[in-house]
Amino acid sequence: ASKLHDIIKTAGGCSFVGTAVFFIGVPVSLWDEFLIICEWALYSKGWKNFSDDQWQAELENRFGRWKRLVKFLTENRKTATEFIQEMLEARKIADGGRPTEPFGHPPSQHFAA
Repeated sequence: ASKLHDIIKTAGGCSFVGTAVFFIGVPVSLWDEFLIICEWALYSKGWKNFSDDQWQAELENRFGRWKRLVKFLTENRKTATEFIQEMLEARKIADGGRPTEPFGHPPSQHFAA
């Protein structure tokens, strides 16, 4: 089993970004955008029930400017759903089990219908 202190080694040294991606699944450079998508999921109660086509259309429509992240989330739907759900569950735990609230601010322009 991997340990948090296990850093991925490459021919050129250590890969700290690669290690972060390995442990959290989302590139650090896309983390803020990923949290915005998690917040969108918090407001969009039926997001897990979207067909693959609906999922792709919704992500491209709302978040299409983040092409790398949308590509990952659509090409790896099962994994993406698990990551988003884990973040929502972590948020609920952090809130002491109370009903989950958005990530610190009211809905932004990202959620405009």
